[in-house]
Amino acid sequence: NAPTMADIKLRCAKADIEKSLVKRLEPEKYVDVAQKLKAKGSKFRANIEDILNAVLPPRVFLDEAKEKLMMRASPEKSSRKEVLELQMKLETLLEARQARESGICPVRKELYDQCFDELIRQVTVEC
Repeated sequence: NAPTMADIKLRCAKADIEKSLVKRLEPEKYVDVAQKLKAKGSKFRANIEDILNAVLPPRVFLDEAKEKLMMRASPEKSSRKEVLELQMKLETLLEARQARESGICPVRKELYDQCFDELIRQVTVEC
């Protein structure tokens, strides 16, 4: 049974997730969190996990056994040290991936998008 293109993309997604600047929880069995939020309705009081799932949806991938897993954004607060580590990691990745300093650069855009997602996560958790 040959893997489909969708299977290949989902497997590659795990590697991308782990390299991301966004702090995520360990992989867990896939659950349709969007459907769960819809089922709760508009009158429920959202907890931090629900808010994070809405703002930064879980990243989905297949493991080696072809089981569908997901990694949710972490609801843990970040320390000052972790914020500084994020800055250093961003600078290191920009250099390692040879992002251009001026003009349009897809590498720089991707890394800054990840960094902004992590900042959004941190502010969401803090508030």
